[in-house]
Amino acid sequence: MIRIITTPCSLVRLQHPFFGCAGTDEKAIINLLTKRSNYQRQIITDSYQALYNKDLLKDLKSELSGTLSEVVEGLMQSPDVFDANEIHRAVAGLGTDEEALIEILCSRSNAEIQALRAAYERLFKKDLRKDIEGDTSGYFRRLLIAELQVPRNEADEILLYQAYHEALALWETGPKKWAQDEAFSIPIFTRRSHAHLRHVFDEYKKICGVDIEKDITNEMTGDVADFFLTIIKLSRNPPAYFAERLYRAMKGIGTNEKEVVRVIVSRSEKDLGAVKTEFAKLYGKSLESFISGDFSGDAKKILLALIGESPAK
Repeated sequence: MIRIITTPCSLVRLQHPFFGCAGTDEKAIINLLTKRSNYQRQIITDSYQALYNKDLLKDLKSELSGTLSEVVEGLMQSPDVFDANEIHRAVAGLGTDEEALIEILCSRSNAEIQALRAAYERLFKKDLRKDIEGDTSGYFRRLLIAELQVPRNEADEILLYQAYHEALALWETGPKKWAQDEAFSIPIFTRRSHAHLRHVFDEYKKICGVDIEKDITNEMTGDVADFFLTIIKLSRNPPAYFAERLYRAMKGIGTNEKEVVRVIVSRSEKDLGAVKTEFAKLYGKSLESFISGDFSGDAKKILLALIGESPAK
């Protein structure tokens, strides 16, 4: 059992199990972890190790189960370790979660990608590039590797003349044939700033009268199409992209719980408030209502606490 004691100075101790206690206090764990930043949770982890010579995450996982355990595990990891574990889960074993690879590699900053690569090698003693190359192929593989290795321009820089000519060339070639000129197409989508890309996409529509997304959808399928559409969505409105990811994970019969957990944990200290707003605008219902309908018990409590809609009770 794990007990949580809050001192008058608001310092937190997680007390090691001892005989005669009445079980684990999930409510206290949820309240504590969802009200601290990731940095503060790392301090708690280090303090627990110093006080009890025990690994806090291992103790929590031994006491918790199901989706609650998954969320707690995600919260207790530093962002680079969390991303590295999610990437590993996407490529390990039989099958590959291409959507997770696209989501993570396309949405993280240059510094975050560098950090997750280092964490991946430290945790799994493997090179991330080699693991991705082993699980993917063709044009899709080369797009992912470019996202992984080549830094994106992160300044709000728009090169107007270049943007027009890139849009013109993309339209004249057509999405179906972009793979035939990788030296041209890959750098546009993986190196240009998001501000520049927005201008490219606007110029594309001015040239041909059609949104670039529509041409991609009409001429491409599968993972390559998903990659390009993700870059476009993230360039235009990242919160809307993550709102769509959450909606697709929960709509209809069945729930992709791992996707919901990944998005909420990874965006919890970034733009989750904006994601909630976009979700309501796009789908006419609140993110809280979807979570409440798809989850129950402590899993629902911790997810609602993270999105700031309902405190754990």
